[in-house]
Amino acid sequence: MASSAADRAGNRVGKGQRAIEAALAEANASEALAEATRALRSAWAHMARQRPGDAAIAAAQLAGSITATAAKLHAHKPVRPDGCPQVPGPADLLTAYREVLQAAQGGDSR
Repeated sequence: MASSAADRAGNRVGKGQRAIEAALAEANASEALAEATRALRSAWAHMARQRPGDAAIAAAQLAGSITATAAKLHAHKPVRPDGCPQVPGPADLLTAYREVLQAAQGGDSR
């Protein structure tokens, strides 16, 4: 059983990551995005219970970031994994997800 707040947070994130990867393994990108959204909302709800003042500011910042991303999405050109066909398969989706996740965690693979 997780003993620290960081361990429990890691377990929650890990559960979301497994759900996202399961969806991508079935080439269900829409469900993967929905799972990512659920993970974000869950992490924020936990933060709101623990630190309501910080959560309010975090929500405002997240809302700004998501809105800015949505406004630019029409022009976004995704970086495709090496050898990725025009219509990506499950392996391509998992690779793209893992590359972005690794880069965000400080271990850029490119």
